[in-house]
Amino acid sequence: MRRIAIALAAASLSVLSCEIDKGLAPITSGIRGTIVFRGAWPENTEQVLVVASTDFPPKGISQLEMGEPLPTGVDSAQYTIYLPPGLYRAVAIVWKEKGYEWNVNNIIGVYFAGSDSLSPGQVEVPNGTVVPGVNMAADFRRARPHFESSINGTLVIHGAWPPRAQNLFVVASLSPLAFPKLPSLLDLYISGSLPIGGDSLRYSISAPPDTYWFLAAILLEEGAPIGLTSIKGLRFGPVVVPDNKARVEGVNIDVFLSGSP
Repeated sequence: MRRIAIALAAASLSVLSCEIDKGLAPITSGIRGTIVFRGAWPENTEQVLVVASTDFPPKGISQLEMGEPLPTGVDSAQYTIYLPPGLYRAVAIVWKEKGYEWNVNNIIGVYFAGSDSLSPGQVEVPNGTVVPGVNMAADFRRARPHFESSINGTLVIHGAWPPRAQNLFVVASLSPLAFPKLPSLLDLYISGSLPIGGDSLRYSISAPPDTYWFLAAILLEEGAPIGLTSIKGLRFGPVVVPDNKARVEGVNIDVFLSGSP
């Protein structure tokens, strides 16, 4: 009986060892590239690193895959971030201020594919492959000191929700809307993802003190790229956020979906 117990214990340890070894296997896939830093490094910089997200916009900093801290005080840097295989819908550079936690609003650079600067470039990461050439520029004008200010309001929904509706969010732009030129993604501050469905929805955008020239409600549909047709509601400003604790209320937006009159 004792021999049977010892044999069972040995077998259990062997299985557990295999599971642990498998879990600790290093990730060999990922993304690499070069980052060019624009502007002077802020004195209150603690760290800068590359992040990747399978969703856009990400729901929060905890959803991001995070790389190692980059060297500071340099004009450019090489990076590699190791990632599980999959499709990454956004790759970005995040700045961290001394004395504060990581914040998704402190994105200072985004990977763009080609000339499209409104939507992030997607990167497919195969198993066991590090994808090269994912190059980015980091703009320290986006490195804002800590703020608790926000823009808030209600989306009033008109029409029927499309069956392939996937993601709804609101953006506030530091640049005017002047067709055919569109703002860059780095001109925008973005709300969290909002629930799909209903006749009205509350939104909130963490936005530093500044003047915002327009707000837009963006609806992403499954299989469709971000473009002008993704804009379902517009509110022109200016909307002024006066200080880093201001909570600007009542910035409501009419959202017109398919089937709207």
